[in-house]
Amino acid sequence: MAATNYAVAPGEYLEEWIDDHSLSQQRVAELLGSSRKQVNEIINGRAPITSDTAMRLERVVGIPAKTWLKYEALYRADLARIADEERLAGHADEVASSAIT
Repeated sequence: MAATNYAVAPGEYLEEWIDDHSLSQQRVAELLGSSRKQVNEIINGRAPITSDTAMRLERVVGIPAKTWLKYEALYRADLARIADEERLAGHADEVASSAIT
């Protein structure tokens, strides 16, 4: 099975839930006991979902904390794999160009 060349931030699931429930990020932040900035950063994949955040998301959204943590781990692993593939591709280009000269 070929690896994908993209990573899905777990916050995308949160954003979908927010949209489905016609809520604002501010309202969800209030429900979670966090800041709107944190909710926005989770949605955009800039802030990780910690164990504490996962428990709060479970209470508010209904998706089990272990699922949120699994989504987070998969996202971070995909980001690392993509970065590694890009780094290796850069080295392959260097090797190819040095073989030509």
